Amino acid sequence: MKNSKVVQESCSNIAYNKKTFFKIPVTLLVYGKKVQTEALIDSRATTNFIDRVFMENNNLVTYKLANPYKVVNADGTSNKAEQITEYVQAYVEIGSHKTRQHLFVIPLGNKEIMIEYSYLYKHNPNID
Repeated sequence: MKNSKVVQESCSNIAYNKKTFFKIPVTLLVYGKKVQTEALIDSRATTNFIDRVFMENNNLVTYKLANPYKVVNADGTSNKAEQITEYVQAYVEIGSHKTRQHLFVIPLGNKEIMIEYSYLYKHNPNID
């Protein structure tokens, strides 16, 4: 399991270096479309996000939120989008582990996907 080794090494590095984030390879499955990228796992993130430009470039289907809500960056600064108004419903695959997730659409700059650290804790995809 190549991805399992990557996750294990990343977790070891985060513990050793006391970082609050690291990247892992992921595959998104959205209505039969398969998109591979790297996701930033960030211990400060409170939910899962996808970059607006990445979503548009990959023509991923979005859904409108009934009640948009304010977004603040993981570092506490205001996000330029100000509000989250839509999300992508996708299967997120890390190694052989696959779960259905809502990825909220916001501008992430040079990141394509950001996943909350508790995702790894809850789902434990081939880390043990």
